[in-house]
Amino acid sequence: SLELLRFATDIDVHIPGGFSKLLKHSIPLIQDKFPNVTQISTFSDNNLSYGNLYEKNGFTLDHTSRPSYHYVYRGKKHNRFSFRKSELKSMFPEYYDPELTEFQITDQVANLHRVWNTGNNVYLLEL
Repeated sequence: SLELLRFATDIDVHIPGGFSKLLKHSIPLIQDKFPNVTQISTFSDNNLSYGNLYEKNGFTLDHTSRPSYHYVYRGKKHNRFSFRKSELKSMFPEYYDPELTEFQITDQVANLHRVWNTGNNVYLLEL
């Protein structure tokens, strides 16, 4: 399986059929270079998209992931992996306690907010 990590365009740029043209061009290259690859997987962020682009191009919905979260600290968005429990010991030693969970520690920190999303749709394209 090959994962399509990101497809995005500038908000002011519209290229009709751009994704389908890129995909159509890429599939023969993938099959030539990676003959063992039998599918392409990708996802759409349910906060930003309905995923229609993938369905219109032959992808099928495999599943919808559970909601996830990120952190906002002092007004700046951070990936949740930056706030793993192992990182919190050095980031917030005054709140760190090995007996507490990540959530218990981060809930004590001022100006740190956990923001939940609505999950991702995961799509597959069989080659």
